[in-house]
Amino acid sequence: MVFQSETALGETIETLESSYVDNERELPHRFLVGTPCNSTVSCGPELKCEQGICVHVKLGSPLTVRDGMACLVFFVASAMASAGAIAGGPIFVPVLEVMLNFAVSQAGGVSQSMITGMAVAVSTIAFLRRHPERDRPAVYYEIVTSMVPICLMGTFVGTYVNQVLPGYFTAFVVVVILIYLIITTSMKAISLRRIELHERDVRNTGRSADFDMADVLVSQSSQENASNVNDMRKTSSSEDVASRCGTCEGHAYTTTGSDVNSSQSNYQNDVATIGNTNNVVNSCLSNVQVTRIFAKIPFLGAYLHPPKSSPDIDSMLKTERRRFQWGDLLLLVTTWSFVIVFVALRGGKPRIVSPLGVHLCSWIYWFLLAILELVLLIISSITMLRLHSLHQHRVRLGYVFCRSDVRWTPKTLVFYSIFCFACGLVASWVGISVETLAAGFLLVVLGVDPLVVQLTGGVINLFTSSAIAAESAANGSLAWRYALFYAGFTFLGALVGVWVVGHFIKKYHLKSIIVFCLVFFLAVATGLEIYVAIQTLQDTLKYNKSKFPIGSIC
Repeated sequence: MVFQSETALGETIETLESSYVDNERELPHRFLVGTPCNSTVSCGPELKCEQGICVHVKLGSPLTVRDGMACLVFFVASAMASAGAIAGGPIFVPVLEVMLNFAVSQAGGVSQSMITGMAVAVSTIAFLRRHPERDRPAVYYEIVTSMVPICLMGTFVGTYVNQVLPGYFTAFVVVVILIYLIITTSMKAISLRRIELHERDVRNTGRSADFDMADVLVSQSSQENASNVNDMRKTSSSEDVASRCGTCEGHAYTTTGSDVNSSQSNYQNDVATIGNTNNVVNSCLSNVQVTRIFAKIPFLGAYLHPPKSSPDIDSMLKTERRRFQWGDLLLLVTTWSFVIVFVALRGGKPRIVSPLGVHLCSWIYWFLLAILELVLLIISSITMLRLHSLHQHRVRLGYVFCRSDVRWTPKTLVFYSIFCFACGLVASWVGISVETLAAGFLLVVLGVDPLVVQLTGGVINLFTSSAIAAESAANGSLAWRYALFYAGFTFLGALVGVWVVGHFIKKYHLKSIIVFCLVFFLAVATGLEIYVAIQTLQDTLKYNKSKFPIGSIC
C-alpha cells in the first residue's frame, strides 16, 4: 500500500502543493514523506513523487540496499531489545524515519506491526517458562488481564492524536519519554548490579548473607501471620515458606545494604498497621463481597469471584501453579477479538470500506467508537474489582507475599489504572510498545522481577500492538507490505534474543543485563529521535504557513 499523500501531513499538504508545485519552483533534495516535489528526483531515497507530493514507494519496487540494511538492523535490534524488555519500539521508529524515510505518523503503525512480530516470539517462549522465584508460570497473568483492556481504551485516543498533531511535536514527545525512561531504568540497573555483586561475594566467601528469606516476605493478614514470619526469621526454614507461597528463590538480590534497612522498615510498618486479627478478618470478609454478585454468572462465576474457585490456601496455590490460566486467556482473547471486529465493522479511511456502510466521521462512526470504549471500560472495571477481591481473599487466608508479588490495594489499582490508560494512549501516538512504557513502572514501583517483566511484557504487546496496528490500518496510515515483511525479521530476532540472552543470564546470574540492555537501546533511540525531531521541525518551519499545523482525522 502506498502511503496516501493526504494522510502524511493532513490538510497541510494541500497548502504545500499549491504554494510550491503550482509555481513550478525547483525544490532542493528532500528526505521526508509529505514534502512537495516536481519529480521523483526532488524526493529522497525510498520515495517517489506522486501528484506533487513525496510518497513512499511500494516494497520490492525494487528492493534496495537500504531495505537489506534495515532487515539486518531490525533483526539485531529485536534480538537485543527482547532481552531488554523494550520490544524494540524506541529503536524501530527512528530507524524507519531516518533510514527508510517513513513519515512520523506512518512509522508508528509499521513499528507496532514489528512489535507484534516480536511479541509472538516472546509470548511463545513465555508460556513455556516458569517463574524464577515462585512455583507458577513466568507470565504474570494478573498484570496482563488488568493492563490490556484499559490500555486498549487509550490506544484509540492515541491514534487520533497521532493524526492531528504535527510530526515534530510527536518526535519531541518521544525524546522526553525516552529521557525519562533512561533515568528511571538506569537507577534500577545500577541497583540490581550492586545486589548481584553482593551475592557473588557471598558465594565466593562462603559466608551467610546479613539477611535471610524472611526479610523479603511480607504477611499482610494478622498478628498470627506476623508471628509466623518471625518464626521463619529464626529457623530459616525454606520448606515452611514453600508450603505457604511456593518456592521463593533468588530474593536475596533485592535486599542488601540500604535495601535491607528499607525492607526491615517496611516489614515493621506493615506489621504495625495490621491491627488485631478480628478486625482484619472482618475487613477482608467485607471487601471480598465486592465480587460476590459475579459468582452467580454461569461458567464465569468461579473466575470472577476468587473465594468460589479457591476457598482455601491449598487450592489457591494449586491454581497458581497451572501453566495456562484459561480464565485469563479467555478474557484476553475475547477482548482482543471484540476490538478487532469492531474496528473492521466501523471502517476508516476511504480505502477501508465498512461492511455496514459506515462513513468516516459520521455519527454512526463515533457511536460505534463510544460503544467500544464503554465495553472496554466495563471489562477493565471488572478486572480491577476482581484483583482487589483476590488480594483481600489472600490476606484472609494468610497468604505469604514474596517481594515480587503485587499487592492489589485500592490505592495501587487507581494509580495503576490511570497509568495503563496513559501507556495505551502514548504507545499508539508515538509508535512505542506498551511494555516499553510500563517496564520501568513494573520494575521500580511494583517491584516485579525483571525476567517476569520481560516475558509478561511480550504477552501484553501481543494483544495491544496488534490492536494498534489494526487501528492504524483502518485509519489508512499503515504500509502493510512493509509491516508484514519486517515483522518476520523481528520475530526471528526476538527468538534468538530470548533464548541466547536468557541462557546467559541463567548461567552467570546476571539479571541486571536485561535492564542494562534496556538503557543502552533507549540511549541510542534518543539520539536518533532527536535527529528526526530537528529535521521535521526544520521542514515544518520552512514549508508550512502555520508553525503548528493541525491535521484532520476526517
